[in-house]
Amino acid sequence: MENKASQLIASSTKVRSQLISERKSHYESQRELEAKYTAEIQSLKSEKRKATLAQKASYADKIQILSFETKIRELEGKLDDLELEQVLHGSNVVEEPAQISSSDPKEIGSLRLELERARDDLP
Repeated sequence: MENKASQLIASSTKVRSQLISERKSHYESQRELEAKYTAEIQSLKSEKRKATLAQKASYADKIQILSFETKIRELEGKLDDLELEQVLHGSNVVEEPAQISSSDPKEIGSLRLELERARDDLP
């Protein structure tokens, strides 16, 4: 009987040891999965932040482009007005003194330069 009792105790100890080992293994696997999922979540959050920032930057770029386009149209209009004034002035049409001074070639050159710079700023 003692022999059977020893065998039962030994078997019980062996089963208990295996159970503890399996629990540890399961716990470690669980921790590894949790770490993996946590890393994936952080990566996805980071990508989401990047995408959000890119979207915001894209929106800001669109606003800036529209602003440049508006400025270009304004400058083109001013340039057209000044060129028309020069044509009218050259054909001996009587103009107001303020209009004559605004058809200054330096001013036209300055507006052309500003227009070129605004066009260069467009992406």
